[in-house]
Amino acid sequence: MTTSHSTVQPVGAVAARRPSGRAPIALRAAQLLLLVPLGALLVAASIYFTFVDPPRAVQAVDWLVAAWAVAIGAGNLYVGLRLAGGTPVLHRAALVLVVNHLLFGIVKVAGYGEQESLTFIVIDLLALALLLSPPVRRFFTRT
Repeated sequence: MTTSHSTVQPVGAVAARRPSGRAPIALRAAQLLLLVPLGALLVAASIYFTFVDPPRAVQAVDWLVAAWAVAIGAGNLYVGLRLAGGTPVLHRAALVLVVNHLLFGIVKVAGYGEQESLTFIVIDLLALALLLSPPVRRFFTRT
């Protein structure tokens, strides 16, 4: 008795949206930035500087800024873990999250006078450059 093995293929639009091939190095570098400084470090720092050792009395607007930071950081962790094997939707989500973090950094510099946020603005710009690089864009447009 002979048994044939068949491979189940995704149907419809899902199959057309999945990238094929290995993730380019620029995408892996962007993932690293999403996961470490723009993800885990952002969440940890937001919790520390809001609950453990706030540099000043925490006002209502500070709670909103902290919640914004935690949401961005958690989103970066989620998307960063799935980006290389994901769909173009995750690529767009990564871009939206990084732009949000860039705006967050501007708020921190302009509203709180935190010059340390300039370092993260540079990281944001680097992440955007990596996510918009030709190899990464090609990776997400292949069918």
